[in-house]
Amino acid sequence: MGMLGVAGAVVAGVAVGLAATTAWAGGAVPDDPAAFGRTRSLGDVIAASDAADRPVHILYVHGMRAEGPDFSKAFRQAICEHVAGACITAPREPPPFRVDLGPRPDLRVAGRPVWDSDAAWTASAPFVDRYVFERTGRPPIVVDEVNWWPLLFPLKCRFIVAPEGRLSGPDRRRLELCVERGDPAHPWLTPAEMAESLKGPRLRGGGAYLNRLGKREIMNFGLADATITLGPLRDYLREAMDQAFGYAARFDGGATGQEFVVISESLGSFMVLDAARGGGAAKAVIDQTANYYFFANQFRLLELARVEDPSSLKAGEAADASPLGVLMAPVADKAGLAVPPTRQVIAFSDPSDLLTFDMPRLIRPDGSEAAVVVNVHTRNATSWLGLFADPLKAHTGGQREQARAEDDVRGGGALGAQPDRLHGRTISRAPGMSCRSVEGTRGRVPAGLRTTCPTEP
Repeated sequence: MGMLGVAGAVVAGVAVGLAATTAWAGGAVPDDPAAFGRTRSLGDVIAASDAADRPVHILYVHGMRAEGPDFSKAFRQAICEHVAGACITAPREPPPFRVDLGPRPDLRVAGRPVWDSDAAWTASAPFVDRYVFERTGRPPIVVDEVNWWPLLFPLKCRFIVAPEGRLSGPDRRRLELCVERGDPAHPWLTPAEMAESLKGPRLRGGGAYLNRLGKREIMNFGLADATITLGPLRDYLREAMDQAFGYAARFDGGATGQEFVVISESLGSFMVLDAARGGGAAKAVIDQTANYYFFANQFRLLELARVEDPSSLKAGEAADASPLGVLMAPVADKAGLAVPPTRQVIAFSDPSDLLTFDMPRLIRPDGSEAAVVVNVHTRNATSWLGLFADPLKAHTGGQREQARAEDDVRGGGALGAQPDRLHGRTISRAPGMSCRSVEGTRGRVPAGLRTTCPTEP
């Protein structure tokens, strides 16, 4: 998966009464148990949408450190495993939707062009992989996997990963990604540039191993993403996200006939709302979306780059305002609304994660609550004597653990604890859901290996 194999999974089964005796049994703590008791699981949303005969359309957005497509694989497998009739046949996979960002721009870093050919610019285009889970007698579930990592790869490969080999030491795995060929990859480095990086550090020994590893994973392929999204390239990223949301809105006859859900990892949460701040299709979808599930968000950090002066926030300056502003308006009313119009944001964080922060409360100027915001603290990585926990696993390795934790908080726990089933708890226990299957992924698992589900649980 794009984030070192992170299992993409979200919130646990049906929201049941929150009992103090079970709320923290799994090592997960909601910052506001009462508010958490008012939230909806994804299973609740699917069940309500089934009753209203509305498709559930999930926009799944990756975060920083993404390395390729298919990061929603485990989440899609959970749909097959726990949503009745979702995988009688393999999900329908239309051709990828390619974002069109127009002519190649002349953007440069230290005087060097980022894209030196039209072919390179085309290879950097973000895209959406769509999976349509058709269900007999029920509306489909649609998962749009939004891939925006291609736009960042040339900058990280050419200006950080390759030169870093001669300083702290080469990152061979990332260098290989930077020279990979074949859609959706592109050789961002020449053989000579890779060979130069592989010569290793000029100073014998380079960086101390743990320092080198930390810089490689957290700075070079992590915070570099945030730096890029806050710079001039943000206009292209906003446009890419806007087109992705427009593509979602056109499914099944239009946006008002669908129940949208946003699931996002890390920096992806900021990206989604930042795109909506500029209006267009992204804002139109966000305006009618009530359910958000965020993993390892960085809003409190990134908001420091969007400090606002309320007296100067005019229409022309809206693009530089806080992305959280798009959640302040009420959810747009639409015919056949399947779930309550109150917005909810459930944000998961591991306290040992170096790249996550609590989601701030969303309070309007009049003091009213714009959305129900609940931060769920859980453990994704083992803490050694309270002194150290793997920061990578804490950040990108815990969606399964976070899903399990919410299930514990909600008072579930009926499923077994097999690792390959933990992500399934994110969807389970809504009425009519208990089907198991294995869903193949584009170009990686032959269709013949997919097992099928019974029509009914």
